[in-house]
Amino acid sequence: MTNQIRGMVDTMEVLQARRDFDWGNTIHMLYANQFPLPYLLYKYGKEPATNAKFDVLQNELPPDTIQINHGGGYNSIATSLVFDDVTNVIAGDIIHLPRTNENCDVSTVTTGTNTLVVVRGAGSTTAAAINDDDVFFLIGTAFAEGSSPATAVTTKVEDKYNYCQIFKETVNISKSIAASTFYGGNEEQRQLNIKQHHFEKKLNFALQFGSRSASESNRRLTGGLRYWISTNVKDCGTATLSKALFDDWLRMMFEKKVGDTVMERKIIIGSPMLIQRVNDFTEATIRTENPAGDLRYGFKVVEYVSPHGVVELYRDRLLSGTIYGYWGWGLDLGLLKYKYLRDVVLRRNLPTEDDAIKHELIGEIGLKLVAEEAHGIIKNFT
Repeated sequence: MTNQIRGMVDTMEVLQARRDFDWGNTIHMLYANQFPLPYLLYKYGKEPATNAKFDVLQNELPPDTIQINHGGGYNSIATSLVFDDVTNVIAGDIIHLPRTNENCDVSTVTTGTNTLVVVRGAGSTTAAAINDDDVFFLIGTAFAEGSSPATAVTTKVEDKYNYCQIFKETVNISKSIAASTFYGGNEEQRQLNIKQHHFEKKLNFALQFGSRSASESNRRLTGGLRYWISTNVKDCGTATLSKALFDDWLRMMFEKKVGDTVMERKIIIGSPMLIQRVNDFTEATIRTENPAGDLRYGFKVVEYVSPHGVVELYRDRLLSGTIYGYWGWGLDLGLLKYKYLRDVVLRRNLPTEDDAIKHELIGEIGLKLVAEEAHGIIKNFT
C-alpha cells in the first residue's frame, strides 16, 4: 500500500497542509507605517469640521511687482508701457527696474489695457531699453504737498474652501471563516488589519493628489496637495538634483511670510529617490540625533540645515514610478490641517441577511491648506 512508510519518517513525508511553518501570529504588512502625510497631519493638525464643506478664508497684500507684457520690449524713450496686470498700481507710484537701475514715475494708469504712462528716468536715474518680461518693483508713492488723496488699492478676502471626502473599507466574511482557526491568527482580525492599511493608503493618496469637487448626489472629493500648490513648483527638467537646485527650491518656500511669522522649519515628504539624492549631496550638513536617524511616529527622520531654514525629511515609499518616483512635497505643518467631519471609526457587525459578518471602516476627511505659497513641489530630477 502506498500510504505505508518503512524506516524513518522525515519532514518530506508529511503532507504540505499539515506542516506548521514558523509564521507566528503576525502577518507582516507590506505598507505598514509608510504613510507619513496622514500620520503627521493627524498628530500635528487634527481639526474638526462643522460641515462637509469647510472654508479657508485668506487675505493677501497687493503684489509689489509688475511685469512687462510686450514682445519687442521698449526703447529708452517709450513712455506708454503695457504690463501683465496693473491693478495694484496708482498714479503717483514710483516703479523701479532692477536690471537697469531705472526709476519711472507713473502719471496715468489704464487698467482696461494694463497700460502705464510714465516719466522715464525719474530722479537721477537714466532711461534704458526695457525687455519683455522685465519685472518692476513698486518702491513707494510720491505726492505733492496739499495733493488729493491717493487712489485706494486693496484686496478682498478669498474663500479657499475644500470638502471632507467619505472614505470606506468593508470586511465581509462568512461566519464559518470567522469561527475557524488558521495559521497566522484570526482571519477576521487579519482582514481588519488589511482594510485599515488600505484605508490609510487611499487616504494618503487622496491628501496628495485629490481634486476638489462636489456632485449633486453629495459625493465629494477633497482637494489634495497637488490641487492647491502652484507657486513654488521647481521643475528640474531632468537635471541632476544638486545642492544648488535643492536650496533654491527651499529659498522659494522659506521666503513666504504668513502674518507676522517667518517660517524657519518645514518638512519634506519625498520619494525614496529624492531622499537618496539629498543624502548624496548633504552628508556633511545632515543632522541626526543618532546614527540611525531620529524615529518619530515610526518614521526614520533626518534634518537638513539649509541656508534658509531647517527641513525634516520623510520618505513616502508609495511615491514611485516614472513621475512620482522623482517627486517631493515641501510643507509647513503649521499651515496644514487634517479636517474631519467624522473621524475614522470601525462600525462592527453591520446588518446583513447573509450568514456573514460585516464591518466597515468609515471616515469623512479633508485637507485644509493655508497660504499655498508657503509650500512647494520639486519634480523631474534625475
